[in-house]
Amino acid sequence: MTSSKYSAAKRVFFAVLSVTAITAASAFAYFQSKPAPTVRLVDIKPVRIIKEGDKVLIDFGKTWFGKIDITPNAANQDRTITVIMKETSEPKPFEAIGPEPPAVRFELVPDIKLGKSTLTVPLPERDSRLMPERIGAVMPLRYVEIIGWKGEFPADAIGMLAAVAQRYQDTGTVTFKGAGDAELNAIWELSSHTMAATSFAALFVDGDRERLPYEADAYINQLGWHYTTGETSVPRRTFEHLVENPSWPTEWQAHMLLMAWADYMHTGDKAFLAKHYERLKFLTYHELMGDIDGLVDVSSMSPEFKARTRIKEKVEDIVDWLPTERDGHEMRPKNTVTNAFIYISLVKMSHIAKALDKTDDQKTFTDLADKLRDGLFAHASLPNGLLSDGVGSTHTSAHSLFIPLAFGLVPEEKKPLFIAALKDRIASYDGGFPGSIFTAQYLLEALYQEGEDQAALELIVNRTDRGWLHAIEKYGATVTHEAWDIKYKYNEDWTHAWGAAPANIMPRFMAGVEPVEPGWKKWRLSPSRALTQNLQAVIPTPHGSILLQVQPANQRLAVTVPEGSTAVYTQDSGVVMELGAGEHTLTWKAH
Repeated sequence: MTSSKYSAAKRVFFAVLSVTAITAASAFAYFQSKPAPTVRLVDIKPVRIIKEGDKVLIDFGKTWFGKIDITPNAANQDRTITVIMKETSEPKPFEAIGPEPPAVRFELVPDIKLGKSTLTVPLPERDSRLMPERIGAVMPLRYVEIIGWKGEFPADAIGMLAAVAQRYQDTGTVTFKGAGDAELNAIWELSSHTMAATSFAALFVDGDRERLPYEADAYINQLGWHYTTGETSVPRRTFEHLVENPSWPTEWQAHMLLMAWADYMHTGDKAFLAKHYERLKFLTYHELMGDIDGLVDVSSMSPEFKARTRIKEKVEDIVDWLPTERDGHEMRPKNTVTNAFIYISLVKMSHIAKALDKTDDQKTFTDLADKLRDGLFAHASLPNGLLSDGVGSTHTSAHSLFIPLAFGLVPEEKKPLFIAALKDRIASYDGGFPGSIFTAQYLLEALYQEGEDQAALELIVNRTDRGWLHAIEKYGATVTHEAWDIKYKYNEDWTHAWGAAPANIMPRFMAGVEPVEPGWKKWRLSPSRALTQNLQAVIPTPHGSILLQVQPANQRLAVTVPEGSTAVYTQDSGVVMELGAGEHTLTWKAH
């Protein structure tokens, strides 16, 4: 990070920090006014215990939001011990490399007097945030050190009680078998366990440091949650909080349209759309579109419009976070990435209007989306045919390539040009992601949707410091981190579900299963042609689980279609088949 970029990031950080206390207070008040979160405690056993003199090292195998119980044996009753609870196996906390230290938890609790009964190790008061009183404080932890223990340490002397959403269930899975399977399975396990571990408050939050819902985090969390649990109450609870307590980035409001549409495609429930219809219309920000070019510039927002947003902070474009993750994106008032998000929100609003038989609104929002798209290409295009970062810019960041591609904004004839330029940007990062761990979601969507399966697969398993394997192999990650590495975000925490894109990307694009009609009445079956490993998947739907086996070497695909749903499968010849309920075995070839 250059000194100028570091200073800019520091200024942005402290600007956000100044409003965090207000936002946290409003979130706390909101949840205190609601029924207690449906959270339960699960018993987690240690997977490894090492005794070294009077020191005991305990590994619970994975990170959870939990609390530690210690039950002393006879030799340790009335002894005084020190307990360290931490996310990392490192013996000391990470040193600060910025204005504040990394938010990787390391809690040292000295002078704990053991008695004759089980003792719960006390946690700081801040660890009670969002937690019901009956659950109490929890912190993210995997490792425990006990100093001062005498003699043998029985396995049942320690346990973790981990908080998870009451309705969490480990239903959806994707597993690989064959060359390279270890890496893919590790990335799936990292992402799917993130869904469980970060459900501790029964809503989607942005990690331990803030414990606040944000729209972009919530959307990626929702997608993975649907594919791993099939459950809807947690994403809906998060959505309804965000309706009343929105956050400041322009693009985050577009995620509310994405969340609403994802809910409808998963559930088929029109009532939820109808309940929030008028608010969703407003959140497209269509009222801010320019009369001539159709583009949105939020700096022109009137005080009256700002009041209607319910946002307490200044509304600004974000593109990616931190600013140093933007691949040099020029932040112009009429921003390409921001307007691409506005575009997809208009498209989704048109779909929502159609679902609710509001034909006039459907046409209005379709026309608005077309106007914005045409305006963007008319005013932000460069002589080379690409989009710049915004009106008046001469630079094209990776984000100005993959975000428009992911949202279907790029005309068919321009797609090869955009894809080639995007591959060049990826190559400039040695095959790693050019954006943050958050925008990995949209980069992978762009590649898979355009048939670039091999390029997407190579990104997923890349071994640069801008990929998931880096966190797994360097830090032993079992929950996705806030950034690709601490060096890219000095205050990162290690419990950010916005980094768990593979929890939805693998079932959607590698297994090739996603709904094409609301409520999974019809769903696409199109396994990735880049697969070389055998793949097995279980995909939860309202009709029951889809069971899938793909064997590339044997050119075989076996699928169980749940009663009440239909799979749409395209044969190698291009012929489209509809598969009804029951078991089917098909010939399938990878390319």
